[in-house]
Amino acid sequence: MENTAPINTRIVVDVWYYKNHAPEDGAIVIFQNREGLYFIKRVIARGGETIASNDGEISVNGKKISEPYVIRTGGAPDDMNTFGPLKIPAGKLFVMGDNRDISLDSRDPEKGPIDESTLRGKAIYMLGQTKDAAFKTF
Repeated sequence: MENTAPINTRIVVDVWYYKNHAPEDGAIVIFQNREGLYFIKRVIARGGETIASNDGEISVNGKKISEPYVIRTGGAPDDMNTFGPLKIPAGKLFVMGDNRDISLDSRDPEKGPIDESTLRGKAIYMLGQTKDAAFKTF
C-alpha cells in the first residue's frame, strides 16, 4: 500500500465499522491472516462479483474500474497482471495492494480472496509524514 500508506505512518482504524456495515469496493481494510499477522489492502471485489484483469487493467462485473491510487514499479509476473474472470464466493473479498507490482494479495493462489470474518477494521485516517500532508483521511 506504499504511497497510500507510507512506511512508518500511523493508521487510525475503526474496529467497530464492519460490525454494522458491509465492506464496500475501494475501501481500505485491515484484516488478519491465518498466522495472526495484520495486513492493509484495498477491497476490489466482493462476494458475488466477478473480477478480471487484462494487462493490469481491472474489471469488475465486466466494467473497467478507475484506480488513480495504483502505482506500478514494473517487473510484475504476467499472472499478476492478467487473470480471471474469477467469481468471488459469498462471504469473501478480493483485496489488492495499491503498489500492484510487488503486492502480496488475492492474486496469489495461496492467499486468494479473504474471508469477511478476518476483517479487523476500516482505515479512516493516517498520521505521519506523507508526500501530501501530515494528516490524511482515506
